[in-house]
Amino acid sequence: IELDRRVQDATREIFSLNEKLKKTVSDLVEVNRRQARFLEDMAHELKNPLSVVIGYTSFLLRRPMSEWTEEELERSLQSVTRNANHLHALIEELLDSARLAGRKMTLQAEALDARQAALEAAEAWGLKAAEKGVRVETDFSPAAMTVWADPNRLRQILNNLLSNAVKFTPSGGRVLVSAHPDVRGVVFCVADSGPGIPAADAERVFERFYQVEGKHQENVKGLGLGLSIVAGLIQLHGGRVWADGRPGEGARFYFTLPARAAAP
Repeated sequence: IELDRRVQDATREIFSLNEKLKKTVSDLVEVNRRQARFLEDMAHELKNPLSVVIGYTSFLLRRPMSEWTEEELERSLQSVTRNANHLHALIEELLDSARLAGRKMTLQAEALDARQAALEAAEAWGLKAAEKGVRVETDFSPAAMTVWADPNRLRQILNNLLSNAVKFTPSGGRVLVSAHPDVRGVVFCVADSGPGIPAADAERVFERFYQVEGKHQENVKGLGLGLSIVAGLIQLHGGRVWADGRPGEGARFYFTLPARAAAP
């Protein structure tokens, strides 16, 4: 009887280990698939602006500069500059992601007016959103709100979230930027009226290389690192970030920042 019990226990343990092994293998396959997709997307995203830069410069060099009209030169150089800036932004995104993953990112934090920071970001995206037929609105607490943050990185966090919100919101929709006092500081929210986000994805969208699958993603450009960078920067500040929103009801991205520097 004792031998039978030990055999049964060993069998159950083997089955349990086998299930864990299958889960581990499945997770590794998924990570590999996501990284392969990321490399594909990265090559595509870097190639597009680079092709434009090479194309225009090659075109201009076919003839002496004196043979081009001022209008032709200005139009060509504007396109080169625009695409070179886009290429620079993509490279900076890659570098930021690598710095955060390697814990090599440092902050230059100071006391900031949370309302002013959020308002400036909302106003900066207002014109770009209007071109798409999307409204950017704000909802701020009347109370004074101070956060301890790096101004450039806070701007980056808000820009990344607003970029995503405008990108996924259809014409006629709206994006709402809000900020309200929290027990330890301020809670910010960027909400959109886009396709929403499934509950399973809401828990994983901040993971590096993770991208939500679906028809709404097919024509969306970018490296897909924006939200993982947002999460990394917020955690570096001592805050937290989360997302919610049901499919068809828009998405809401929240994050908190402390009101004062953490105790050494």
